[in-house]
Amino acid sequence: MVSSMEAGKRPIALITKYLNRNIRVTLKNDLMYEGMVVECDSFMNLVIEKAVEYQDNNKRAM
Repeated sequence: MVSSMEAGKRPIALITKYLNRNIRVTLKNDLMYEGMVVECDSFMNLVIEKAVEYQDNNKRAM
């Protein structure tokens, strides 16, 4: 797992490094999403394919 801020990296550069790869994203409200990042814009909005949503480590939606 990658820390939220690698030394010397801009957040957008870190996100684009993971395009077309599976990731896990945890939001401020503690919801977690797993899936493949297929797109990211300059505001760091992500498009995740085949996303699975988790809440409290339990699968909530697909």
